[in-house]
Amino acid sequence: MFYIKGKKIFPKKIVPGDFQSLIIALPGLLGIGLGVSVLSSILSGSEITAIVVEAPGPPEAWILMIFSCFSTGYLEETYFRHYLLSVFRKQKSWMLFPGPEGPEVFRAKTSAVPGIIVSTALFSLSHIYEGPWGVANAVLAGLFLSLIYTHYGAIHGLAWAHGLYNIFIYANGV
Repeated sequence: MFYIKGKKIFPKKIVPGDFQSLIIALPGLLGIGLGVSVLSSILSGSEITAIVVEAPGPPEAWILMIFSCFSTGYLEETYFRHYLLSVFRKQKSWMLFPGPEGPEVFRAKTSAVPGIIVSTALFSLSHIYEGPWGVANAVLAGLFLSLIYTHYGAIHGLAWAHGLYNIFIYANGV
């Protein structure tokens, strides 16, 4: 089991919400990716100018790609959704803006909004190598996945959807 400061960061149990989140997340991620792709072609007037990756050739490359995609899905979902959102949700108050009388404090014991904002921002920054359209895709996907996680509280389905989305992208050479 993996722990950070005594907190378990990886849930081992698969729950029914995992299958529901997979069924919602995968088509949503594909739709977001397609929408950003179409929007970028319309606004730029040409093909997408992102990094193009070729599909793997030999079977060993496919196995490595599939393993890598699911590992990345689990890594990103465990950190950006499960860990960050749970850490932020446990905070009792958030300092928003310093005012003349002192800092205004927003009481949000169970609000996921600050965590969703920070999680999505960091997730997007980790995709900056994909260019502005890749960051836009990551912002929308990050918000979408964070909302699903806050609703179901299940991480495995999101990681599976993320891994399958990555496999789709690589297999199609997008």
